[in-house]
Amino acid sequence: MKSVIGCAWVLCSLSLFGWTSVSELESEAANALSTPANLCQQGFSNNLSCAILSTNKLMRIDAELLRSIVAYQRFLNTADGRLLDDQRQSISNAVDLTCGATNSWQYWVGRFLLISTYAADNDFGTAYLMSTNHVRMLQDCGGLQGTNILCNAILSYYEMPNVNIDVAFKVFAGMSSAGQGMGAEATNYANQVAAPYNGMILDFLR
Repeated sequence: MKSVIGCAWVLCSLSLFGWTSVSELESEAANALSTPANLCQQGFSNNLSCAILSTNKLMRIDAELLRSIVAYQRFLNTADGRLLDDQRQSISNAVDLTCGATNSWQYWVGRFLLISTYAADNDFGTAYLMSTNHVRMLQDCGGLQGTNILCNAILSYYEMPNVNIDVAFKVFAGMSSAGQGMGAEATNYANQVAAPYNGMILDFLR
């Protein structure tokens, strides 16, 4: 363990201690997400390693979210199933770090990413229960207030550009209910979201 931590600190030193602020991390990460190949660059990985070790909790949370996406992108590039385990571990770390922080976008995006792993495994039952629960939670608290450049970039990476997290959960609820053949529920959620997402839900139902 000590050797692993030592190596991580060496990487931080080599990259001039990585990002110096949360805003810098989020700005550079948003740019990287727009060109997914950049996520797998060594410099970006080094900066993530530094951010994971940061004493700044928000920086660590952002880094865990990003590390999960990097693992997923590497899985897409290599089809190495072990990377999906890495992805879920990083998401779980982010979820744990944001426990109770329902006023932060990281709380909701972490859970969005976790649901996506169940949907990818065709575990539509779990994806449906989680997504509908979060739809209700967001409704109860009045929705997520404000936007964030990294939050928007993550949703765009997952092919949900120009939507807020409330809509993203409704899309997952609709898709996962369609995946279980729950026609009425799928149609209900399709009617709550705009094109092209309503069509995606109904097409999946067929």
